[in-house]
Amino acid sequence: SGSSCEIALLSANEYWKNAVDEGKTVGALMIDLSKAFDTVPHQGLLIQLQMIGCNSNVINFFENYLSDRKQRVISSQLVTDLKPVTRGVPQGGGLSPLAYNIYGRELPTCTKLVTHQFADDTTISDANKSPQVVIERLSDSFNNVKKWCDEKQLIINAEKTQFIIFKSPSRKLPDEYHIILGGVLIKPSTTVKLLGVLVDQHLAYGCHMDAIKKKCKGLLGLLARSANELPQELLKLAFTSIIRSQLEYCSAVFAPAANIHLHKFDVIQKIASRIITRAPSNAHSSPL
Repeated sequence: SGSSCEIALLSANEYWKNAVDEGKTVGALMIDLSKAFDTVPHQGLLIQLQMIGCNSNVINFFENYLSDRKQRVISSQLVTDLKPVTRGVPQGGGLSPLAYNIYGRELPTCTKLVTHQFADDTTISDANKSPQVVIERLSDSFNNVKKWCDEKQLIINAEKTQFIIFKSPSRKLPDEYHIILGGVLIKPSTTVKLLGVLVDQHLAYGCHMDAIKKKCKGLLGLLARSANELPQELLKLAFTSIIRSQLEYCSAVFAPAANIHLHKFDVIQKIASRIITRAPSNAHSSPL
């Protein structure tokens, strides 16, 4: 849920910010697992259910939930034979995130670094006065995580794994600064996306708010084109569900942003209020 994503982001943000405030260099790896939900082995999941103490009724339920699933490929006029599905939890299934969380619950134990997990999103962070120490620790931890994933038949995509260094604006890093993960050289990004929220290397969220503003302006255009066709109540509902939900997603994370960024969201809401009430574009928004 949005609330759980928000808590996960707040926890990670607090760790990063406190370390930067202490004058440390903070490195974070956002590990990308290729089709994580599709690769969970059914038998491995059932074993994990036993290990956490689930009784036979629960295990039998999950076994029935996952068993007797088949799939085939249809391309043009060609149809393959049905093949049994022995891996993966159903995409969009209500139990799928829970099942994956149970299967991947031991991942944090294979690293001594700070780990933040939400479903198949895993972020490993480290902080130290020495940037090189951070690099070495992250590299070692990545290798440990990869070894664990190989044992669990999960696939890490090193090329899509994000790497960022959080630091104060005054702190400089060498241009050749990089990390090698699974033989892939990855340079630090200035901006990364975690759980749908953009954050830059200075732990500022202006980039995220700019992206949301741009998206919402496009949605406002759709709302405006519908203004003469829909009653006011439906316009309000459309705004709340489609636009306001974008503005409020994980809002506690970027709430401390500078007023210049927060004002952008106020502008979006004021434009929406004029559209919903069919007021002129130059009307003052307060009475609306």
